[in-house]
Amino acid sequence: MNNETFRTELNDLGLKQTDIARLFEVTPRTVNKWAQGELRVPGCVSAYLKLYKSLSFSKRCLILKQLGKVK
Repeated sequence: MNNETFRTELNDLGLKQTDIARLFEVTPRTVNKWAQGELRVPGCVSAYLKLYKSLSFSKRCLILKQLGKVK
């Protein structure tokens, strides 16, 4: 996944860079480097986004709740 696709996927899924940072236990700066193309997006992140995209809305909400995004 290239950086442009990564940014598009995050936007389409309503995820922020800080959400991904929390999910993968990396710094927000690392995620920003993925988004800017300074670092390659790891395969596990690409795979997770594809999986996340396939989930139902309710399951996505459960994940976001675990991140503390939704109450």
